[in-house]
Amino acid sequence: TTFNVPVYHETHRGRFSFAAHVTLDYFRRHPGLRITWDVSHWIVVAESLLEDQQDAVDTAAAHTGHIHARVGHPQGSQVADPAMQQWEEVLAVHLAYWDKAVVAAQAEGRAQLGFTPEFGPVPYMPLHPDSGKPVRDQWELNVAMMELLKKRYAQK
Repeated sequence: TTFNVPVYHETHRGRFSFAAHVTLDYFRRHPGLRITWDVSHWIVVAESLLEDQQDAVDTAAAHTGHIHARVGHPQGSQVADPAMQQWEEVLAVHLAYWDKAVVAAQAEGRAQLGFTPEFGPVPYMPLHPDSGKPVRDQWELNVAMMELLKKRYAQK
């Protein structure tokens, strides 16, 4: 029996899709593979913004059915707050990668592409060095990301 339920495999450290260059090989061997793309994990695994792995990024964008909208950096899978000036470049890189997935979905004629703001609690959320408390309220951070995404993709 066929149920037409899409299955998306999350890109995540500790999974088969833990790194861009490894997952690229899976896409080549399994053209129907679809992912929930959390590029923040690939960035921390590569310890880079994946500048040298654009083939994997472009291929992933074309295979993306859902996006976990967490912003990571080369030394961690989650920034404290993507609105902070120090994270401006990494936010721009994530948005550019997500844009590629949106364009790919549109080119395929897909009616929608899901996003989940996914800023997590400690240990993902950095702690303030003085207080030992999370540097940002997790709920507020996810709501802010949702608003940014709604504004960015409302007209696309």
